[in-house]
Amino acid sequence: MDLRLYIRIMSRFRWIVALGVVCAAALAFLAAARIDLSTGSVSYRASEQWVSYSRIFVTGPGFPYGAVNTDGKNPSALAANAILYSQLATTDAVQRLAFGDKKPNGTIQAAPVLASQSAADALPIISIAGIASTKATAMELASRETHALASYVATQQADAAISPSNRIQLRVIQRPIHASLLKGRSKTLPIVVFLTTLLAFVFATFVLENLRPLPTKEIAPVGLRAENVA
Repeated sequence: MDLRLYIRIMSRFRWIVALGVVCAAALAFLAAARIDLSTGSVSYRASEQWVSYSRIFVTGPGFPYGAVNTDGKNPSALAANAILYSQLATTDAVQRLAFGDKKPNGTIQAAPVLASQSAADALPIISIAGIASTKATAMELASRETHALASYVATQQADAAISPSNRIQLRVIQRPIHASLLKGRSKTLPIVVFLTTLLAFVFATFVLENLRPLPTKEIAPVGLRAENVA
């Protein structure tokens, strides 16, 4: 690779290289952003993904986890209800309570919280995640879904005439008051567009160099110059 040759060629056709840099930057910008000519606004083509979590404690009246089990009841069995309710959370009935006839502007996920990352045992806690393109929407999704699930379970208990002293309670122990970035905007396409465009202009300079090479001066050999001097 003759680096000096490359530098000489690009220096000769520096205006083409400069134009290539400008075009590459403009096309990379258009690959990442969208311009609305009617309003003059600029927006990203790709969207971010934000996630917000809420947690619901599946328990009974009072605090059964704080008492010694002397009546034959096993509070840890409520973990099975957490598994069941996490499946109910994303059903049509619950989402209809949360959003009406409209579809949620994002994704909702629900799952029981596991005892540890390496264990499959579930705790009596439900985690609800709202995933959307903005922080506010992600928090709203998680909040509305959380309250809809609690309302659905309470309605079903009332319809079944279950005694309040015997009802499972869903207590919100973590509200979705913040959101975290789950996935940022991809920069791959703008980078590929920039490099491809710039390389195309650089290649054009080499084509022009072959079509219009600089004239080279013929230099007499050293021996001939010495004879002429003599």
